[in-house]
Amino acid sequence: ISFAQLTTARSLTPPPLRAPGLDRDARYRVTHVPIVLASWGPSRTQPAWLGEEDGVVLTGAQLVGHGIQPPVLNPESAVVIHLERI
Repeated sequence: ISFAQLTTARSLTPPPLRAPGLDRDARYRVTHVPIVLASWGPSRTQPAWLGEEDGVVLTGAQLVGHGIQPPVLNPESAVVIHLERI
């Protein structure tokens, strides 16, 4: 999954990023794929899942219904999120 911040947002915190179509009963490891020259935005903290070396494990139901909090990014920046079914 990719999340891009093209322009300055109206709100500092982006809305949750949901992943429709996943198996609601399965578990998924969520990690971020490092991108060269990534440009994190002006936030005191980023979502906790970004700091976890092994990622976090969530159910498909959580990812479909609630999603994950994307990081705050500067304009013209992106993050790639890897979901691995476990």
